[in-house]
Amino acid sequence: GIAGALAVAAYAANAMLPLAKLGDWAKLSPWYYFAGSNPLTNGIDGWHLLVLVAVAVVAVVLAYLGFTRRDLKG
Repeated sequence: GIAGALAVAAYAANAMLPLAKLGDWAKLSPWYYFAGSNPLTNGIDGWHLLVLVAVAVVAVVLAYLGFTRRDLKG
């Protein structure tokens, strides 16, 4: 639930901040790096891809650390 809420909030921020002339703040959203350079028209931006890969690696490492700390023996 938390991940879904964060995804929706990031998408809404990416969509609404440029309308309020706060487009620089949209760079905090992963959606900006996903579609900000219009990859279907201009091709993939290497820096945006690098940011997305870095975010994914950090998420996997945090998930692994959280998983290994679980007490499954009761």
